[in-house]
Amino acid sequence: MPSGETPVILFVCTGNTCRSPMAEAIARDLAVKAGVGLKFLSAGTSAMPNDTMAADARSTLMEMEIDPGTHRSQPVNEDLIRRATHIFALTQSHLDALLRIDPTARSKAKLLSPEGVDVPDPIGRGPEVYRRTAKTMKGMIAARLKELTGSVFGA
Repeated sequence: MPSGETPVILFVCTGNTCRSPMAEAIARDLAVKAGVGLKFLSAGTSAMPNDTMAADARSTLMEMEIDPGTHRSQPVNEDLIRRATHIFALTQSHLDALLRIDPTARSKAKLLSPEGVDVPDPIGRGPEVYRRTAKTMKGMIAARLKELTGSVFGA
């Protein structure tokens, strides 16, 4: 990416209605509060275009006082992968799927978890599971953003 351009961070999950849009909103909130200029996107390996964020995901973000925005799902594709300077997949299967789309993305794509573990899908498992998932992801996102920028992000 040419110097001076804003880094673009892409989060990838399955349907782009739960984990990756929550990660996108959490990351945006952390970056704004830290005063760091980054752009965030999310997509899904099996996403249907234009779905809204899951109700439990939206309410979890609002409980965390994070603006869920007006998210609409989108499938991960070559253009999104190419535009991203960094890609964080929620599971190994998501990482494998996006690398099948674009094997050249290997140098900029990794799991969101710094420990290399999958973030389980909360869909259909109730509000408490969404809360735990969001809290877990917030810590992972803060760690990854610190790696990328050197800034400290409140988790």
